[in-house]
Amino acid sequence: MLKKDGKTAEATKLMAVMGLGVKCGQTVEVTVEGADEDAACETMKAFFEANL
Repeated sequence: MLKKDGKTAEATKLMAVMGLGVKCGQTVEVTVEGADEDAACETMKAFFEANL
C-alpha cells in the first residue's frame, strides 16, 4: 500500500498508483504485508531509489 497526502493506493494497481501523482523528491509512506513482505520491501525500496 502506498500513501501520499492522505490518499492511498494498492501498489499492484498501476492506475491507482499513478493517481497519487507522486513527483520526484516527495515523501511516500509504504506499507508492506504478507508472507514475502521483506523481499517486497527491498524491491520497492530499490525502485524508489532508482526512479524517484
